[in-house]
Amino acid sequence: MKISIKQQKTYSRELDEQAFSVVRLRNEHIPRLGGTGCWVKICNAKGKAIYRMAKGAGAIDIPVDALELDYEGFRALNSWSKEKPVDGLYPCILFITKANRLEALKAHWFHPNLAYSVPMRLGYIGLGLGLIGFVMSAVSLVRG
Repeated sequence: MKISIKQQKTYSRELDEQAFSVVRLRNEHIPRLGGTGCWVKICNAKGKAIYRMAKGAGAIDIPVDALELDYEGFRALNSWSKEKPVDGLYPCILFITKANRLEALKAHWFHPNLAYSVPMRLGYIGLGLGLIGFVMSAVSLVRG
């Protein structure tokens, strides 16, 4: 399900800045995107996409057609508006969909925080090499 977003603002919670990969949406959108902590794809009108983990707004009052996103996400999507914000909300045209498994893998691999992405990359490489070793040993057992 695609959700259309027409307003955006920066985080209102300081801890979200440290998380670095969170997008806050109105709570009613979360079940349609796969639940809290599910990876989502955020696209601008030109098709440029970023991946973030969906979180509910909780007690924060976010309009139905708005989201909270980190500064790096705004820059990556080039979604800043030259118009003045109304109640801290900038106008934008964004679309949010649930990320499929390949996109979730891509989100881990290209995560902007190196402390997160490097261990994930090493884990995926180790898994791949382990699978290759397993296949090679299975083939050698079958061939005798």
